[in-house]
Amino acid sequence: MEQKRRDEALAVLKEFLAMPLYSAENVFEKFLALKGAGLYRGNGDQERFVYVPGGREDRVVLVAHADTVWYGQEGLWQTPVFDEEERAFYGENRSAGIGADDRAGCALLWLLRDSGHSLLICDGEEDDSVGAHYLMREYPDIAAELNASRFMIQLDRHGNSDCKYYDLPVGDDFRDYVKRKTGFDEPDRSYSTDIRCLCTEACGVNLSVGYYNEHCSSEVLALEDWLKILGILDGWLAEEMPPFRLTEKSICRS
Repeated sequence: MEQKRRDEALAVLKEFLAMPLYSAENVFEKFLALKGAGLYRGNGDQERFVYVPGGREDRVVLVAHADTVWYGQEGLWQTPVFDEEERAFYGENRSAGIGADDRAGCALLWLLRDSGHSLLICDGEEDDSVGAHYLMREYPDIAAELNASRFMIQLDRHGNSDCKYYDLPVGDDFRDYVKRKTGFDEPDRSYSTDIRCLCTEACGVNLSVGYYNEHCSSEVLALEDWLKILGILDGWLAEEMPPFRLTEKSICRS
């Protein structure tokens, strides 16, 4: 990766990690500045998402969530500190983590905003994917548009080499394709994230973005691991994207 791209990426990552842990407002305001971006909001808490349609015919959907596990704890602050020797971010306030789950994913989406692919930022992932369920329930036209894409990539997994499909009925062709493009492996099929709800026809995968010890005060983000996935995505998303369909139609899963 060229130094200019690394410098840009570090500045963007610092900006997103500095956003308040207890609110998603700053994240949504950032993405709403993009051309074509729309904010969709319901009556319930965290029933909202921002959608930025991509311009490419072979577009995929890049997914992240704006909330952290400390959502709603107003006044909870954090000052992410970058350790030059360890090349990692950690929190100065030991009462909370740094919100890398999922501000690391949001920062990646921002850096990929000119890729021609669609961007989807949901709220409420940490509370059973409230925003994703709201989208699928209230906006069937957008849900259909998402599932007409080539496939979906969520950027919300800890570590540096995991790909997760959960219980989505993806075929071996998609698994093999993701393995070739990333080198990542599937550790297990437990837990959940937004793509379990969003993917009803298109395949989807959740990829590691370089954070560790999520949901606790010892949370850290390893910069080189995060830059690694950015480098993978920069190259991969510039290619022609083949379509991948689920082996059977799925439901919006909780």
